[in-house]
Amino acid sequence: MSRPTDTIAALATPVGTSAIAVVRVSGPDCAALAKALFGRAPLPPRTARHTDYRNLAGAVLDDVLATFYQAPRSYTGEDSLEIALHGNPFIAQSILNDLLARGIRLAEAGEFSRRAFLSGKLDLSQAEAVMDLIHARSERALAAANQQLRGSLGRHLGELTDGLLLVLARIEAYIDFPDEDLPAEDRQIVVTELDRVLHGTARLLATHHYGELLRDGIKTVIIGEPNAGKSSLLNRLVGRDRALVSPEPGTTRDFIEERIILGPHCLRLIDTAGLNPTPAALEKLGIDKTFERAAEADLFLWVLDATHPTPPLPDSIAARLTPENTLILLNKSDLRPSGVAGVADPGSG
Repeated sequence: MSRPTDTIAALATPVGTSAIAVVRVSGPDCAALAKALFGRAPLPPRTARHTDYRNLAGAVLDDVLATFYQAPRSYTGEDSLEIALHGNPFIAQSILNDLLARGIRLAEAGEFSRRAFLSGKLDLSQAEAVMDLIHARSERALAAANQQLRGSLGRHLGELTDGLLLVLARIEAYIDFPDEDLPAEDRQIVVTELDRVLHGTARLLATHHYGELLRDGIKTVIIGEPNAGKSSLLNRLVGRDRALVSPEPGTTRDFIEERIILGPHCLRLIDTAGLNPTPAALEKLGIDKTFERAAEADLFLWVLDATHPTPPLPDSIAARLTPENTLILLNKSDLRPSGVAGVADPGSG
């Protein structure tokens, strides 16, 4: 059974072959462990030592860089030890096995950050920001995660909490001392502070969707009639042949998703089945998925075939298109015969 006083260890870098890997240890036994592993004198805090790692049998597992962090000046706020080793998964696992043999417990998922929270090194919003920072896919997402990690969201939430506590104190005073002649301005303070908290909360909630876009990417759905060139566009944007391309219409039967970085943004490109008004049974299944993806889209890339007039979009998709969320791309313009109408307005049926 896990206990918060256990000394824990885990691989702090992704599993796989690499130049280096890092094993992190945290808990009350770190100082004694560092002395037992790495020799006569204790490791000076925050100083890396190049040394051999020997297991309990005395065999050298690797030459490593060991760094000891003394509480509270560590990520978790506890005594901590970081061991940088060669990035061979077998070496990393051998060192972890040796640590377990010495009585160290394998850390649970997120346990280092949980200990950082419990020791006051991070608040909950900062603990979430650690994960956002690790998984950031764009400049904007990275900047937002760094800002949150530095306490911007926590400070904002703290201001809202302080406002609610002020209101609570005034209300409790009225309840506890109903016969007292409390200042009339106290009532105005309650109204003003509640209004400030409500507006602040509304502004914070309004950023939720933007935060999802930063974390997950802008859901960009490529739509158009069959054989308009949607899959060719996806392949060009991705930089490789991700989708099957054929002159035969109806080649794409299911949606294909890929992420790309465009400037500071991450786009989740979704290639969909062509919107054929008279599809075959199998093709209709793909078109049904197109409707599903379109209902969730943040951005549309509407690919038009310049060689013939543009057919109307289905009403449910046309209703979602606006000038702000739609980019119209005229494909095959080099093959366009004279007199063929060009681009329709977003949202036109």
